[in-house]
Amino acid sequence: VARRHGVRIHTSTPVERIMKVKDATGFESSRCSDAVGVELAGGEKVVADRVISNVDVHRTRTKLLARPSPPPRSLSMSAFVALLSVEKRDHGLHHHNVLFSDDYEQEFREIMQDRKLPREPTIYISRSCHSDPSQAPPQQENWFVMVNAPAHLEITADEAYDYLQRILERMGVFGITPVV
Repeated sequence: VARRHGVRIHTSTPVERIMKVKDATGFESSRCSDAVGVELAGGEKVVADRVISNVDVHRTRTKLLARPSPPPRSLSMSAFVALLSVEKRDHGLHHHNVLFSDDYEQEFREIMQDRKLPREPTIYISRSCHSDPSQAPPQQENWFVMVNAPAHLEITADEAYDYLQRILERMGVFGITPVV
């Protein structure tokens, strides 16, 4: 839809800074809404009517806009994400799917207070191949699986594998047993 309306989307393009309009004295405006483009790694400048930053607000302010900004006092959440190639079969799923926790309060207590991965998480599953079969090879499906997690939680590869197994077991409660 964006492209049909003339939007040019740049992906895999490192940005060094967001360029802003300069006032009569030659200083850049301090208002974020005065963005006029971006400077890419390597010095190339891309002029734009609008600039959208989809990175952390603190990073946008300090690195891309070069504005002083105190570090955030508290962080909300992060996510545990798995990208899976799943054997194609009818799981009764759509493009976007949410499998809710039986105890939402407990899930968020574990994330926010105990700062650990929830035992019975709410699970989000996106299958873009449902809407566009070209997104996965024949007889396979592409699943983006995400659960809420504490910010800055560091886990080992073995812990990540074990947690993914827990998520797959949790899907089984909903009758979803993907073969990965």
